[in-house]
Amino acid sequence: MIKKTALQAIHIAKLIYTPLSFIFILYFSWLNRELLYKMIIISDLGFMLLAVLVWCILHMVSPFLTKNILAILNCRIAYPRLLHIYISRLPARYIPGGIWHTV
Repeated sequence: MIKKTALQAIHIAKLIYTPLSFIFILYFSWLNRELLYKMIIISDLGFMLLAVLVWCILHMVSPFLTKNILAILNCRIAYPRLLHIYISRLPARYIPGGIWHTV
């Protein structure tokens, strides 16, 4: 009974957390819009796109490293499954840190 209630509470918290996080990000972006505008003006678009591309490639490579480590341990899991696990866990890695840095 307690476990079911706890799971429901966690589910509700997750439903509330993500939109609330985006609202705060938008709010603080709006408060700092002049600074963000200046940063966009002086930034090099080519380097920004290159950084995003490299970041995306690194996300695709990360499951390969996990696959190799698991293969050494005689545990075979397909790359698509590892990629799915990795991608499904990304928001849990990045959103909380961004929220705490904003706070």
